[in-house]
Amino acid sequence: MKKLIIEKSMDSPQINLNPDTGILEISGWSIPAYANEVYEPILEWLDEYCKRPYKKTLVKLKYEYYNTISKSYLVKIFKK
Repeated sequence: MKKLIIEKSMDSPQINLNPDTGILEISGWSIPAYANEVYEPILEWLDEYCKRPYKKTLVKLKYEYYNTISKSYLVKIFKK
């Protein structure tokens, strides 16, 4: 399984999901106009990761700000 790395932009966060270390990190601002374009790849990646997770998973959220739609995606992430 590959890492998922998405560089931050003015309205979307930095994403660094590493299956080799079990560290899943999201940081920065999250106010994207099309939140599905930012968060759907994360949800898809998590579907695969959950099949063979690292022995310990650490989720690091370092948001400076997130909007309501981003919050709804965070709930989906935590449910997985």
